[in-house]
Amino acid sequence: MEILSKQEEFEKLEKGPLYNGTPFDFFGFKKGNPYIIEFKGSLKSFNYPDETEKRRMQELLKSIDGLNVALLQVKLQTSEYRIYYNEDMKPLFEGKERPLDKIERWIKSRL
Repeated sequence: MEILSKQEEFEKLEKGPLYNGTPFDFFGFKKGNPYIIEFKGSLKSFNYPDETEKRRMQELLKSIDGLNVALLQVKLQTSEYRIYYNEDMKPLFEGKERPLDKIERWIKSRL
């Protein structure tokens, strides 16, 4: 979370809900805007969310006005990271649909 708070200037960071199928790891605000943040770490490479995670993130973005998305990728061996925001994520969004009611309520309770 240090990368998110110190390097990327996110505030009010917290871990996402532990519901089965939650498609993000962290929730926070950047410049007053709410974000769901998916973290992918690997020793030597940058990894991506699986198809279902990407599809579920897209569904949340469609159902909650003003919600944003970020993907934080970290190479643990070299401490390199990169982060993608909203528009950068569009090509990644595909996957199976699953209900998101509980997760939507969790996010809305924090807005």
